[in-house]
Amino acid sequence: MSMKNLKTTAPHLSTIRSGRGRQPLPPAGGAENLKTRNCDMTKRSIFNAPKIVLVFNNQRVLISMYKSLNVASQAMNISAQSISLCCLGNRISCYGCYFRYYYSDKVEIVPHLDFGRLRVEEYDRMCGEVRRYRDSKELSRRKLCAEKRRKLKNEAKHE
Repeated sequence: MSMKNLKTTAPHLSTIRSGRGRQPLPPAGGAENLKTRNCDMTKRSIFNAPKIVLVFNNQRVLISMYKSLNVASQAMNISAQSISLCCLGNRISCYGCYFRYYYSDKVEIVPHLDFGRLRVEEYDRMCGEVRRYRDSKELSRRKLCAEKRRKLKNEAKHE
């Protein structure tokens, strides 16, 4: 449909409504048009949809599930970047826990059945991933060291 036909059939579609009244639509195309165009259309979000995060303890058992990376970060007082690196497989663990993104198309988790029972190795196998794991003693030692560093850092902040 050409602009000429558009004006005759729907005159309200050929202009943009702004605070200064109606303005004609700028010509299509060109980067300069994107800067000067006053659009009231809804925009797509620049953020990705939140991903559910699973948390496994040092015995490699599912202990909690968070609705997003930021919620997990705030609840556990761990940086979102550290959790994300664990979920993606760039790190093995963080603060004595294993973190994984929940893939609902590959695995179905029933909270009242799987909490305390589902193991991280089993979850990785169902997702088709191959990951490394730490010994539970090593994981506990790393957790204590990380908590000690966090405590010293907080004390230095308050002084």
